[in-house]
Amino acid sequence: MTRTCLLLCSCLMLNACDSGIQPEVWHYRCGSGAVARVSYENDKAVLQYQGDTHVLEQVISASGARYRNQSLEWWSKGSEATLFTDDHGNAGDALDQCHTAP
Repeated sequence: MTRTCLLLCSCLMLNACDSGIQPEVWHYRCGSGAVARVSYENDKAVLQYQGDTHVLEQVISASGARYRNQSLEWWSKGSEATLFTDDHGNAGDALDQCHTAP
């Protein structure tokens, strides 16, 4: 009985710690005509672009916010963002230039 009570209390305390904060979602219109949807949460960005979904990890940036995986890099600052190919941890060729959609 004591174990059950401790387990139940622990679960309730963990649920109380859940902030309920939803990911921050941004919509961008890109120069190619594509629309990019990006949700930011903690140190990740989930990019939906041209029918594909890409999970990107945050990396160090001197300016703005920079996220990448093994094939793409998303670099945003203010209302602008650029999608690059990833060149072994460096920005490769620019694939698209995007601006936040109204």
